[in-house]
Amino acid sequence: MTRTSTTSVRTFAPSFSQESLFLTKNYSSNTPGDQQPQESENANEQHPEELPWIDMLESAAKADWLRSTPTDHHDRLKRAYSLLFHIILYLGRPLTKDVQEAEAATQQFLLAFNSAPVTPESEIGRARYAIGLLTKTITNDISTIPDGTPIRTQHPQVFAIADALVPLCEVHLDGVVQEVAPTSGEVVDEGKWQDFWTKAQQVVLALGEELDREGYGISEELMKEAKAEQERKDREAAGPGGGETK
Repeated sequence: MTRTSTTSVRTFAPSFSQESLFLTKNYSSNTPGDQQPQESENANEQHPEELPWIDMLESAAKADWLRSTPTDHHDRLKRAYSLLFHIILYLGRPLTKDVQEAEAATQQFLLAFNSAPVTPESEIGRARYAIGLLTKTITNDISTIPDGTPIRTQHPQVFAIADALVPLCEVHLDGVVQEVAPTSGEVVDEGKWQDFWTKAQQVVLALGEELDREGYGISEELMKEAKAEQERKDREAAGPGGGETK
């Protein structure tokens, strides 16, 4: 993986504000009406690099509701961005508290994620499996919207980018399904993970950027809602009078 690829991941990844973290843990992996997951008592005290990123990624990839496809075409694009949000946030997550070491740590991780031989039980093996599941779901959600529908005319570039993922999923991810754990850290059906991800990575990034550009990303309204909710949780954690200023 080149340095350019690393920069692309870091550029597209949402900023690691408390609002972004709250959205990841409480919005992106749940459909409306789902019970929100309970956060640990010290969740607000955790630094970003200490959060269970792999668990959050797997939670999204293995959610039961991913087995059904939304009937509303706009909801499919919204869900696609939500799942892409998980992928990019995981790949661009902070790996160290030291700002000077952060870029080198990310570069090292992305190189390993792309091509390192690992066991399926390792974090990289688990992440490959989760990202394979998410990529397959995203591709299916978008590519199965029928030709000639208004949404395809409205967002032609979204569908053009998604179409590039179809043959990659057919060749490499056909056997990658929920509840069937991979027997190898390579995860994919044909070849090695690198054969798939080297080609798919930039398409995944481009799709996320295009969906965001077309209005299916995280809106300012949702960010404000998340910020307000995070502030409420902070006040509760601080106890009576903890949020008051003199």
